[in-house]
Amino acid sequence: MPLLAGIRSAYIPMAPITSIALACLGGLLLVISVGPSQGLVGMLAVVISALISAYGLIELVEALGIPLLSLEERLFPHPPMVGAIPTGRMSPTTAGLLLLAGAVVPLHSLRERGGERRKLLGDLAGCLGILVAMGGMVVVLSYLHGTPLLYGTLTIPMAATTALAFLLLGTGQLLAMGPDGFPSRLFSGHSVRARLLRAFVSTTVGVVVAIDLLHVYARGVFFEDNAILSGVSATAVAVITGALIARVALKVGDDMDRSEEIRREAEDKLRESEDRYRDLVEHSQDLICTHDLEGRILSANPWAATILDYAPEELLRMNFRELLVPEVRHEFERYLEKIRMHGTARGLMRVQTRNGDRRLWEYKNTLRTEGLAEPIVRGMAHDVTESKRAEAEKRNLEEQVRRTQKLESLGVLAGGIAHDFNNILMAVLGHAELALAEISPMSPARRNITEIATAARRASELCRQMLAYAGKTSIALERVVLRDLVEEMAHLLKTAISKKAILNLNLERGLPPIEADPSQIRQIVMNLIINASEAIGDRSGVVTVSVGATRCDEEYLSRTELRETLAPGLYLHLEVADTGCGIGEETRLRIFEPFFSTKFTGRGLGLAAVLGIVRAHKGALKVYSEPGKGTTFKILFPATEGPVEGARTIEPAPLADWRGKGTILLVDDEESLVALGARMLEHLGFTVLLASDGLQAVELYRERGKEIDMVLMDLTMPHMDGAEAFGELRRLNPAVLVVLASGYSHEDVASRFAGKGLNGVLQKPYSLLKLRESLAGLLPKRQEGDA
Repeated sequence: MPLLAGIRSAYIPMAPITSIALACLGGLLLVISVGPSQGLVGMLAVVISALISAYGLIELVEALGIPLLSLEERLFPHPPMVGAIPTGRMSPTTAGLLLLAGAVVPLHSLRERGGERRKLLGDLAGCLGILVAMGGMVVVLSYLHGTPLLYGTLTIPMAATTALAFLLLGTGQLLAMGPDGFPSRLFSGHSVRARLLRAFVSTTVGVVVAIDLLHVYARGVFFEDNAILSGVSATAVAVITGALIARVALKVGDDMDRSEEIRREAEDKLRESEDRYRDLVEHSQDLICTHDLEGRILSANPWAATILDYAPEELLRMNFRELLVPEVRHEFERYLEKIRMHGTARGLMRVQTRNGDRRLWEYKNTLRTEGLAEPIVRGMAHDVTESKRAEAEKRNLEEQVRRTQKLESLGVLAGGIAHDFNNILMAVLGHAELALAEISPMSPARRNITEIATAARRASELCRQMLAYAGKTSIALERVVLRDLVEEMAHLLKTAISKKAILNLNLERGLPPIEADPSQIRQIVMNLIINASEAIGDRSGVVTVSVGATRCDEEYLSRTELRETLAPGLYLHLEVADTGCGIGEETRLRIFEPFFSTKFTGRGLGLAAVLGIVRAHKGALKVYSEPGKGTTFKILFPATEGPVEGARTIEPAPLADWRGKGTILLVDDEESLVALGARMLEHLGFTVLLASDGLQAVELYRERGKEIDMVLMDLTMPHMDGAEAFGELRRLNPAVLVVLASGYSHEDVASRFAGKGLNGVLQKPYSLLKLRESLAGLLPKRQEGDA
C-alpha cells in the first residue's frame, strides 16, 4: 500500500501527480512569503504556479472525456484498484482546486508590482485562497462523517490526505496576503469591529463544527432513545456552548468598556489640548486668523486686534484687503488666486494700522477644505518690521565699512605708487637740473631739458594728489579764516565756471578759524567748482558756495553716517551746490574712486584727492544728489580757537653760490638715485660715501664715522630701513647728523621721529635747490681757497 494510502484501507491514497503539484505549490508559497516576488526567482515561481494551474485545467477537460495529455495513464497504465476506483488518478475535484490554487501566486506577484489595481488583485487572490481552503475542508468533513465525497459514483473521489493538504495550502495562501489582504484585513487591528469578528466568527465556527462532530463520533452522548437523558445531554452541551460564547462576550465587553474609557480619556486630552491651543492663540505675539476666499475675516486672535489698533469685533466686519497699505491692495486678488490654485501662499505683506503706522508681516497661509461646506484660509503671520529695519541698517553699515575699507586699501595703494613714482621722478628731475647747471645757456638742448624738468614737476604734482588721496600729503597747517579764503578766490572762481552759470557766495561772518593748509583748501574749492560747472554744462544754472558753522552733537551725528568719522563739536562747513544734472546712487558710490569719471576714462584723481585732503585735515565729506535736481558737496572742518596768523613772508636765502665742504654718507637702495645723489652732492662741493641699504650704512659708519660729517638716507630700504639704521647710528654716535629722504610728507616723517634727534627731512622728489637749502643750515660753507 503506498504511503499515506488513507485513513482507512478502504479509502483511496493521494495520487503521485497530486502530491508533486501540492509540494510545488507549498514551496512556491514559501518563496513568495519570505522573498521578493520580483526578479528571476519570483518569475520562476509565477511560471511554475501557472503551469500547475494549467495542468489542473487540463485534468478537468480530460475528466469530461476529452483526452489532451493523458499524463497519468502514460505514467501509471495499470494502477491498483480500490474497489472500482483506480488509484494514481487525479480527482476532478483535485484538478479544480489545483486550477484555483495555482492562480494565487501570479495574482500575488501582480499585486506586489503595485498600481491602481493592487487592492483588486489582492482581494481576488484572497478569494481564491478561501475557495481552496473551503474545498479542502468540505472533503475533510465528508471523510469525518464517514461518507466521503464522490464515493459510490463513477467520478474519482479526492483522497483524505489531499483534502487536508488543500485545507492547509488555502489557509497558508490567505496568510501570505498579509494583514492588508482579503479577508485578513477584516480581522486584523484593534478596532471594535475586528475584535468582534475575531471572537464570534472563530467561536461560532468552532462550536458548530464541534457539535457536528459530536453527533458523528459521540452519538451516545445525546441518548436519542431516552428523552430525559437526551434533554439533559442537550442542556449540558447548550450550557457549555453558552459558557464559551459568554466568555467571549465578556472578553469583548471588557474590550469595549476599555475602548470607551480610552475614548473618554482621549476626549479629556483633546479638551485640554484645545484649552492649551486657545491659550496659545489668545496670547500669541503672532497673527493667527482665518478668512474666506473673498478675503472676509472670519476669526482673529487678540494680538492682531491690538497691533492693528482695531477692536476684535471690528476686524470681523472687515475684509483683509482693507488692512493692506493702499499701494499693494491690487495684489490681493493675485494672492487669493494663488491660494485657490495651490492651496498655500507665503511671502511678505505690508499692512497699515488704524493710525496709519505701516508694518511688515511675514505670512504663510494654507487652504482648508476637508469637512467644510465652504473652504477657508488659515493665516499665520509674524511681524518682522523691526528685524527688517535692523537688517537694512546692518546692510548699510556693512556697505559703509566696505566702502571705507575699499577707500583705505586704495589709499594704501596710491601712497605706495606715489612713493615709488617719486623715486623715478627724482632721477628725471635731478639729472635734468644737473644738466641745466652744467651746459651752456646757449646750448640748443637746454630747451628740451627744461621741458623734461617741467614735465617731471607736473608728474610730481600728480604724486602729491595721490598722496593727498592716501591722506599722506604734506600740509603746512595754519589758522585760516575759511570765509576770507573763499572770498579771495571769488574772481578766479567766476572765470572757472561756465559763462551761462551764475556764481552765488553765501559766506557767514564772525566764524572761528580752522587749522588748514590754505593751498590745499584752494585746491578743494577749485576742484568742486569745476565739477559743478561741468554738471551744469551748456545750460543755465547756479553754483552756490556757502561757508557756515555746524554744531555736530551726539544727536546730529547719530542721524548720519558721520558718527563713525567725527567727534562731537563745532565744525565749519564748506558747501558747493549746483543745479546741474545730478548723479544716481550707483555713481555716487564710486565718485571717490581714483580715476573714476562719468566723462572719459583716466581723467585723474579729482574727488579722490579732495577726499584725501579732507581726511588729512581731520574733516568729513558728505554728498547730497538726485538725478535732475543737482548735487551738493558738504565738507566739515573742525573749528579751532585763537588768533588768525598774519601772512608770513619768507626772505629767500642767498644760496645761489653756496658750496659746502666735508663728507656725506649717501644711503639709498635705488642705484639710479645713488648715482644722481652723488653727482648732486659733489656739485655742491661734498665728498660722498655710498651705501645701498641701512645695514651697509651702519657698517660703513662704524668703520669711518670720524670722517663722516652727515648722513643723507632714504627712509624705505630692504634689509634695514632708514628708521632702524637711524637708531643704530644714534647708538654709535648720539651727535650724528642725519637727514631722511622720503616720498611721504615732511609732517608724517617728522612726527614719527619727533624727539629722537632727527636733523631734517627731504621730501622726494627734491631739486638741487631744495637739497642746497636743506644742507646749508646743517653744514659749514666751503671758504674761498678750500680745496
